[in-house]
Amino acid sequence: MSMKTIKRLSSRIMKVGVSRVKINEPSAVKEALTAEDVRQLILKKSIEAKPVKSIGRLKAKLKSIKLKEGRRRGSGSKKGTGQAIMTDKEKWMQQIRSQRKMLFGYKHQLDSSDYRKLYRMIKGNSFKSRKQLFTMIQKTIQLKKDQKVV
Repeated sequence: MSMKTIKRLSSRIMKVGVSRVKINEPSAVKEALTAEDVRQLILKKSIEAKPVKSIGRLKAKLKSIKLKEGRRRGSGSKKGTGQAIMTDKEKWMQQIRSQRKMLFGYKHQLDSSDYRKLYRMIKGNSFKSRKQLFTMIQKTIQLKKDQKVV
């Protein structure tokens, strides 16, 4: 039998692909005439199956360890639009809640009318940040002190 035929037969017997068949002793293999002879050669290890090639998981494991440590999570690593990361509504809620919380902290220093006025201004998006709100609260408190003095 030709080597091609022997490889084909042995791949069918070992249930592997033809490319995975490895012939160790070509001189002994050429003398095989039947499928039974090929089976005997497989038992004698004259014909073997190459191991399966696989993709190593080491890089993936190392990456997962880094991610657990909090690495690789910067703005440059994020995929997707800004909307995908945090929607406009979520940004709005975060901003408003932080400003309202801050205003509540100064409630005892403000009149109820001033508090409600600032509260409505927050709702109307008058302040870009907590710092802007803080300056407005300070001005309001200062005005009240000046009015009391005069």
